[in-house]
Amino acid sequence: MSTKTKFQKPALTFEEQIELLKKRNLLITNIPQAQHYLRTVGYYRLMSYFKPFLMEPKDSEQGFKTGTNFSDILQLYTFDRKLRLLVTDALERIEIALRSSISNVMSIKYGSHWYLDGKLFVNQASHDGFMIEIKKHLKQTKEDFIQSYYKNYDSPEHPPSWMIIECLPFGAISKLYSGITDRSARKQIGDIFGQYSEVLKSWMKSLTYTRNLCAHHARLWNRFFINKPKDIHIDLPIIENSSPFILQAYIIIKLLNKVAPDNQWKEDLFSLFNNCSGVSFSAMGYGAEWKKDPIWDL
Repeated sequence: MSTKTKFQKPALTFEEQIELLKKRNLLITNIPQAQHYLRTVGYYRLMSYFKPFLMEPKDSEQGFKTGTNFSDILQLYTFDRKLRLLVTDALERIEIALRSSISNVMSIKYGSHWYLDGKLFVNQASHDGFMIEIKKHLKQTKEDFIQSYYKNYDSPEHPPSWMIIECLPFGAISKLYSGITDRSARKQIGDIFGQYSEVLKSWMKSLTYTRNLCAHHARLWNRFFINKPKDIHIDLPIIENSSPFILQAYIIIKLLNKVAPDNQWKEDLFSLFNNCSGVSFSAMGYGAEWKKDPIWDL
């Protein structure tokens, strides 16, 4: 027998939301500020940052710990937003490097339209899936260089790989790398990132999920990532079957050190952590003395 019930919660005005939070023991000393963030960020999004401030069990119905202020929640939200922007910047450089590497290696070895040859993919299903992805994005794109190709050429049917690759999302690029059957080509691409091809495939799959979170403005703080990256040679208190942000930071730093050797990403991450001392980093996989974690010995 189903235990589900009909959803009947009413929408609340900003004033009612504030009264509800105060009723649940949250201190709100700056009402105009709270109203502003409830209006421009939203109660539901901010609710994701309530958890470390809630009484046991971790349920907003139980109320907030004594002394918790709205500004504490706001600090955590702001930290997560800055972290997401920092990660987005790193992933952009890694993604562009992967696009360029695949196109350069494969086009030089097999020609401009190598991706049309199903024999270069691990199986027919992989090639079929990639072609479906291409056709979908070609219909949607407004890029001048794509329009110019179709205006000036009637064969081959689709543009060269260096144009195609610029129109695809990170997830499709990651799958493309995994679908290449030529091991020597995959190794050549992997060498650019300083990783074995199987490791790079795993890392890119993991970063695709992270990239999607960033693109949808989703929470990174206390997020446990679905795809645990392979070949992490550091002694960390990893939660079983999960991949906390500490592993994402590790593979980002390792890859950036190859594709952008003059980057300051690790220093920027340190700066963000240092300026948000009130944030609990344990939920991200870091210990109390996070600066001593072996992840930084890169």
